[in-house]
Amino acid sequence: GGGLETREEREIPKLSSCFDALYFCATPGNQFRYYYRFGTYDDCDAATNMFSLACSVRFEEANGRGQGEKANDMRKQMLGLSTKNTDNHVWKIRPPVPEGEVRGSLSAWLDEAPKP
Repeated sequence: GGGLETREEREIPKLSSCFDALYFCATPGNQFRYYYRFGTYDDCDAATNMFSLACSVRFEEANGRGQGEKANDMRKQMLGLSTKNTDNHVWKIRPPVPEGEVRGSLSAWLDEAPKP
């Protein structure tokens, strides 16, 4: 329905979305990108946990216990999980270039290069 959904029901991802996120996590493209950014491969823990919780919630709902305490606890856990990792990347942030200054210009490099 209408506008009667609670905040939790709107924010909890569907089982199919959790499966898609887990499948994407295991793709070579994601693994290479993760390795490039963080220097290690993605173990997909967050996506696996989210998929596991989504399966458990779905099982509880299928057995008529969708509004029970256990299902509600799992929903709260799902809301606390994040599949995005933005911490601990291996790159250093460069300071901004002052206006009018060109960093790494070819002429400056040629001037500093040793002469044969």
